[in-house]
Amino acid sequence: DQDTISEKTLEALKRLQEKGVKLCLATGRGPMLVPHLKELVDAFLTYNGSYCYDHSGTLYSNCIPLKDIEGSLKM
Repeated sequence: DQDTISEKTLEALKRLQEKGVKLCLATGRGPMLVPHLKELVDAFLTYNGSYCYDHSGTLYSNCIPLKDIEGSLKM
């Protein structure tokens, strides 16, 4: 099942976190499609790294410039 994380994986991630390892979820998806594992994940890299955030807010954001979007729409 692609929509859930196995108990075995969750336990392994919790053990890593207990040892001080910071966990970061990286995906090409947007933040609205990221599973919310707030108690487990320390940071999130979304849109293939162009929008990164943690529990305190945005860490990095690199949006496509509006002029580039407008140029693409004219093609």
